[in-house]
Amino acid sequence: MEISIRPGSDAPIYQQIVDAVQEQINSGALAEGEKLPTVRQLAEDMHLAKGTIKRAYDELERCGSIRMTQGKGTFVLGRLKRSDSHKEQAMQAIDRMLDELEKLDFSPREIEIFFDLKLRARMDRGAGLRVAIAECNAESLSLITDQLSGIEGIELFRFMLDEVLRTPYKLSDNMDLIFTTEAHVETLERIVTQPQKIVKIALAPTQATVVSLARMRDARRIGVLSASPEYGNAMKEGAVAVIGAEHQFEARLFGAEGFESFLCRQDAVLVPAGHMKFCTAEEADWLHRFGRNKPVLAYELRIDAGSFMYLRDRVEQLQRQRRK
Repeated sequence: MEISIRPGSDAPIYQQIVDAVQEQINSGALAEGEKLPTVRQLAEDMHLAKGTIKRAYDELERCGSIRMTQGKGTFVLGRLKRSDSHKEQAMQAIDRMLDELEKLDFSPREIEIFFDLKLRARMDRGAGLRVAIAECNAESLSLITDQLSGIEGIELFRFMLDEVLRTPYKLSDNMDLIFTTEAHVETLERIVTQPQKIVKIALAPTQATVVSLARMRDARRIGVLSASPEYGNAMKEGAVAVIGAEHQFEARLFGAEGFESFLCRQDAVLVPAGHMKFCTAEEADWLHRFGRNKPVLAYELRIDAGSFMYLRDRVEQLQRQRRK
């Protein structure tokens, strides 16, 4: 089994492992019934935390690509037809939902009415503006999406910048507006066919983040944990702007080996807001223990007020044109 990790990739390490294994299964390089390395063995071979490998294996099992059997090992189940797999997952999801509604004593007719109401609401929502968010790192993409999700009448679609570079037509042809940060405006203007759709937004640390940073002035060694190097750099630059550059910063990506020893060297740690989306359960546990005695700051960026007002104006302008 050949797996190459790209340190500069925006994809979490566990997802890179999932993609690599799935690709080898689909290509036939890993045959049905073939036994895979144990979590411990693969973690040692790749010099990664066991939690990262376990998370990757759990995801592969959830997708139906492998089966983990206690005491026997982990085995390839074989290549799945994507359409059949998705259909089966959809049927299982519906069955689970029906079971829950039946437990609440709703009749089949009542369940049918509920389904009809929710489906109509989804269809109405889909008739709104299609807005793309394009960013180079998963952390900023998640934060921007959360902040824009409260705007009525829009349907949000998230794109990593490398995906956009591969398939730029998805933005120009299918989207009404494209939101991105200043660093990527010129790149998108060069590749999309309708650059007038691009709306530039500016991100800045929240007031709570700045206040918490100011309280870390006495921390000499500050760890910077992130899912992507880009967001890690943003956190470091934001910290330097508040507390100065004389502190010792050490950056690290979630999923790398030696997480515990990394924390032991720090007086404080910066993590992305919502970091539980990006770290393993084992890493989350170590951070919780670290936070009992030393500061763990969730570094949050928000769309600044001027940018938010401008993008709201663009959305409302298009909505008025569509209503006419």
